[in-house]
Amino acid sequence: MVPIVSALKAGNLQAVSKTTWMACLIALVGIVIMNVDPSIMEPHDDDAVSVSILSTFSGGEGLILASAFLYSIQVVRIGDFAKKINPVELSAVKAVVEATASWAIVAALVLMSTESSSVDAVEAVDRSNAAMTFAISNGNDIRHFWETCQTRSAQGTLPPNMVPQLAGTIIWAGTVCTAGLVAFQSYAQRFVNPSDANLVYSLQPVFTASFAYWLLGEQMNTAGFVGGAVVLSAVLLAATKNRSSSEETSIPS
Repeated sequence: MVPIVSALKAGNLQAVSKTTWMACLIALVGIVIMNVDPSIMEPHDDDAVSVSILSTFSGGEGLILASAFLYSIQVVRIGDFAKKINPVELSAVKAVVEATASWAIVAALVLMSTESSSVDAVEAVDRSNAAMTFAISNGNDIRHFWETCQTRSAQGTLPPNMVPQLAGTIIWAGTVCTAGLVAFQSYAQRFVNPSDANLVYSLQPVFTASFAYWLLGEQMNTAGFVGGAVVLSAVLLAATKNRSSSEETSIPS
């Protein structure tokens, strides 16, 4: 989606090179292959396959697509600000905004769950209002977690290594995975346009599958390997294009 946002922002589809459009399309195909449901690949009628694929889409997929679009806007905007603002300052501002929003969301979830604390109240929520059900359930989980920690701490049954592990997880997620990530992203996007940067980000599912295999022992099927190879080829295509462009500009006229 980043090339689309970039082209809309520039008001010209040709603002994004043909090679980048092609690389993004290849990466999209690779990601689809990696995430395809193996049961769909079994022999079926064409109509049955179409119905099966369409039936897997729900409101959740719609939210994910909306999230992808908003993230694409973020990548494009970071590309603009990265050339004007120090990466550390940009990551600090982003971290403060995210932390404030996160605390506000947690407080809202807890408040909503407090007003509907009983299981019957949760089940009474209309099934069509999935967002409300999700919010109340997560608020209950947050309240249950802290209540359990307080109870076990008072009883002396709280594992001694639990607090350091939680603190380490929070510090790692906040500094490395959030602030550090934005700092590195902001610095790198000073030299790489948003569309090509997004192609590198498309390697995320490849790395996720690799770490899941390495750390968790999860198995990856043939589609996963093929899709990962396709995504990698898209990134290499964009890198080759950038290298060719750099060599052309370095040749004296």
